[in-house]
Amino acid sequence: RCKELHKRLLSVEAEAATYADSLAEVHQVLKATVDEALEYRRKESTLKNQVERLQSENRRHATNRSSVENLYHQKLEQSRSERDMLALQLGASYEEIAMRDAALADSAAYMQALKRRNAELQLQLRALLAERCQDTQRE
Repeated sequence: RCKELHKRLLSVEAEAATYADSLAEVHQVLKATVDEALEYRRKESTLKNQVERLQSENRRHATNRSSVENLYHQKLEQSRSERDMLALQLGASYEEIAMRDAALADSAAYMQALKRRNAELQLQLRALLAERCQDTQRE
């Protein structure tokens, strides 16, 4: 019975190690996703700066207002389109991060359950070994 429990313990420990490797892999993927989301934020900031630069350019070129306004509107629309696209990508990244966070939380809960089971098995093993020792001493 001790051998069987020991085998089960080794199996659970191997499963826990595999699970830990899987968590490390998920962590790397999440890190890459967060880095990508941060890059999108930097791009959005750049686009906002471009819009502000275009607005100040429009004020300086009041004599050529109609052509500057046309250019401004084109670039503003382009910036808005890019911003909207980046916002969609950022939203998708946030959703993916949320899903991965949930998976990570589930993984952590599963790991805790494995640890509890491991502790229970170790207690059972110790109890069996103590019984065996007592039986040996009686003989």
